Amino acid sequence: MISFSLAKKNIVRKQERSLLTIIGVILAVGCFVALLSISEGLNKRLKSEVMSRNVDLYVLPSGSQHLPTGSIGAFGSAGEEINLGQLLPEEPLNTEAKQEEIAAASRVKGDFISFLNSSGFDSTMVPNIKSAIGVSRFQKTIRGRTVVFWGLPFGTSEFDGASAFSSYLPGMRITNGVFPLETKEPEDLYGFKTKRTAEDLSDAEKVFIAGNKIVEELSMSMERPLILKKDNLSLNLECVVSFNAGFQDYFCYLPIQTAMAIEDSHGKVNEIWIQVEDKSKINETKVLLMRYFPNLEFKTGSEYLGISGDLLKYAWFLQFAIALIGILIATTASMNTMLMSTFERVREFGALRAIGANRSTIALMILIESLILSSIGGAAGIIVGILGSTFLDGAVQAIFQTPFPMANITFNLILYALCLSVLIGVIGAVIPIVLVYRMEIIKALKWDM
Repeated sequence: MISFSLAKKNIVRKQERSLLTIIGVILAVGCFVALLSISEGLNKRLKSEVMSRNVDLYVLPSGSQHLPTGSIGAFGSAGEEINLGQLLPEEPLNTEAKQEEIAAASRVKGDFISFLNSSGFDSTMVPNIKSAIGVSRFQKTIRGRTVVFWGLPFGTSEFDGASAFSSYLPGMRITNGVFPLETKEPEDLYGFKTKRTAEDLSDAEKVFIAGNKIVEELSMSMERPLILKKDNLSLNLECVVSFNAGFQDYFCYLPIQTAMAIEDSHGKVNEIWIQVEDKSKINETKVLLMRYFPNLEFKTGSEYLGISGDLLKYAWFLQFAIALIGILIATTASMNTMLMSTFERVREFGALRAIGANRSTIALMILIESLILSSIGGAAGIIVGILGSTFLDGAVQAIFQTPFPMANITFNLILYALCLSVLIGVIGAVIPIVLVYRMEIIKALKWDM
């Protein structure tokens, strides 16, 4: 093909200018890939984590801006907590029951979670609820690293006889050790009636399990207890687990009563997870709960993930805006190269036209030349971006104290980067092509720079 052959010759002939154009595209695409790898990775991991849970409804404090992982360093503040002891229905749960009777029944049952768990066994309660658990989350600095701790019930539920871990986190796989499963959850599990300190915890409660990634990074060992100096507490690592989903492999997990004692948050949780009997009636259950408890937010799995959608969207646009600076520079450099090349070769184009070449052939030659330069720069830029994302991720962890790596190079991101490099090449060739199309043969042959 004559257009391709001439384009390739011109690239080789003007090596310095071609190299500068390629470098500009490398910087633009590399910056694009490195920056957007943070939001792409966060989005992918959050979706993976939420989808791996067996949770039908999430209960959140009203107006909270939770991330599904809890707070991530300086982002996604845990916000307000749910006070289990202050949640009573604001109207009778059926036409026959009286508010005072329901309120009294709730107090006897102990707390809001016990109230929910009793719903499947009492017709005066909310129907279609299978079970509910409270979840607490907080962060601690361990050996210079921010670590996320989750508080969950470790024991066997008195309502369905199943472990909360196996029921709500079915993707868990034990890689080392034995899960510290209690035969029965302790009375007043969420500390609604009794306030306990770290000193009140039994040896069976001073345990934790950890994701395999955080164990590797902090060199944790089941022979060496984890010391929380500020809390005057020593925790024994009972087992190492792997989820292969989201960020869960970077978390540590405690019995909920232990987490409450450490954080002095008795009777309060960050979230409540609910499983329903009939998933086809989940919206009906949600509407009923919202009616009885308007001061709380009830979210399905997709809605729960959507809470972080705005934050991720704004983060994506911010990172793209920063990358756009490099993109504009690369586009300008590509256009400048093609313009200079066009002006230097006007006589050549005129001669080609004179011997029979049409405008389309010359325009195609300019476009091919621009696409070759941008494609080479795009391919190299992706490699630079992949390497840069590692350093950028480390910088984000150090500056914002994020407890786990977030950058992830996805197939979509690579595809976006390739499309971006092609777009730079096309835009860079637009003005030169317009000039060639408008230029007459006689003027081209008489052209003098």
